[in-house]
Amino acid sequence: MKLKKLKKLKYSNLELQILNFIVKKKSFNQKNEIKLTEILLNKIANIIYLYHVKNKTILFLGFPNNFTKTLKTTKHILVPEFMWQNNMFNFVSSNKKTKIPKNIFELQTKLKKKVDLIVINNLSTNSLAFKESSLTRIPAITVTDKVDISKIRSSYNSTGSYNFFSEKKENTNFFYLFIKTVLMRAEKKEKIQNINITREKFFLCHSLYNE
Repeated sequence: MKLKKLKKLKYSNLELQILNFIVKKKSFNQKNEIKLTEILLNKIANIIYLYHVKNKTILFLGFPNNFTKTLKTTKHILVPEFMWQNNMFNFVSSNKKTKIPKNIFELQTKLKKKVDLIVINNLSTNSLAFKESSLTRIPAITVTDKVDISKIRSSYNSTGSYNFFSEKKENTNFFYLFIKTVLMRAEKKEKIQNINITREKFFLCHSLYNE
């Protein structure tokens, strides 16, 4: 009887230890994932920011149509998901006699220009955009805007270098707003620099005039 109780107690302790280990491990992994996600988002922001300020052309795939307002004063290209077609990067080798819609033709004409970076957001699982971009040897960042809102500091889980997915999914415009903020930050910094240059010129002219 005592042996049975002892065995039962040992098994209970073992189960409790395993449970504690799983909870600690899960908590540790979540903290690591949040930290990793923050690092990756900073990298993404930095990459897009540098391409933008260096006047490189960025192709944005899968972003909402109203993102055109953000890109209005830039040389970047927007392709909403409803306009994207697989093999669009291979349009040069396609049959010229094939009839295609006017908006797709205009888009393909834009894509003739050199694209330096591709940012893919929330395209359907059937899309081959990321695979096609890798074949063109153009750097690409792919992200989904389905985020886990149950997290406190971070609303998403990272599963790869620049691929973001989550277990609990909910449609949001998180990444769209994130990219918009990055571009606005660059625009704001440029305005401040222009103001400073104007001030320097003014003070220089003023000092020369006084002399």
